[in-house]
This record gives sequence, C-alpha cells and structure tokens, in this order.
Amino acid sequence: LERVGHFMVSSMSSYKDGAVDFSGDEFLRQNLKALAVTDLVMGGKTANGEVPLWQAALQVRLFQCSDEGVCEETEGDTTSCNIWTLPAVEFR
Repeated sequence: LERVGHFMVSSMSSYKDGAVDFSGDEFLRQNLKALAVTDLVMGGKTANGEVPLWQAALQVRLFQCSDEGVCEETEGDTTSCNIWTLPAVEFR
C-alpha cells in the first residue's frame, strides 16, 4: 500500500480518471494486476479533466479479487439467485 502511494506521488504530476501505467516499476508489476484513479472531485479538475498533484488528496485502497466463483441458491430445479464474493475475478 505504501509502495503504491509512493509511486503515485513520485511518478505523476497530475491525476486523471482511468488506468495508471505502472509498467516501469518492477515491484508493482509483480504484485498488482491493475491500478486506477477513480472518483476525482469535479471542482479541482483542470480543463483536460486532470487534478494537479498539489490539489490531490490520495486515498489508496487495495482489493484482492475473490476466485471462489458463484454460489447458487436453488429451489428444486430452479436457481433462485447467484451470489459472488466481491470483488470477483469474473467481473474484472
């Protein structure tokens, strides 16, 4: 978690919603599948939709995808619902 925050601060001068390229960091490449910026506040954005580093308040969250698969609840021969533990690899 600390390594992701350091990468975001040291390698980026502004932030924009979407995927972040971390291919230049060996540790992150070995330990992450994806890194994304989400939920930027509209008021701080520049004309091109970016938030400068000095205006950003980073909140890093780490999620591990569940690979347990679907759990089906059935009534007789009919599936009444499907339940996944989120975040699930099926929805990635």
